[in-house]
Amino acid sequence: MQLFSSDTGIFGMNTPAYFCLDDMQIAYPSGISDKDHTSSKLELSVKQKSINASFDKICDFQLIDLSGKVIQSIPSTNNAEFNTNQLPKGIYIIQARNGEVNTATKVWRW
Repeated sequence: MQLFSSDTGIFGMNTPAYFCLDDMQIAYPSGISDKDHTSSKLELSVKQKSINASFDKICDFQLIDLSGKVIQSIPSTNNAEFNTNQLPKGIYIIQARNGEVNTATKVWRW
């Protein structure tokens, strides 16, 4: 992404640049391999009122706040939808785990 301004100097833009993102979707590779040495991937889709998580194995999903409190749990699935409509804006952790794999990633709710 590039930002442009009509007010530039020798060090770049002189005035702040602003932009807005809507319905952004992010996929994060976990970097964890299973016993067969194939890469497992935790994918996230962040929407205005929900966070969707998918994993290539059946696992238990948890939505955790930064204090470590489990907000929501969804057991035994490879796709989970967390309702975030009532949650305050901030950073949360999505965790996916089963007997073979345990992975987690941060997600921003804005």
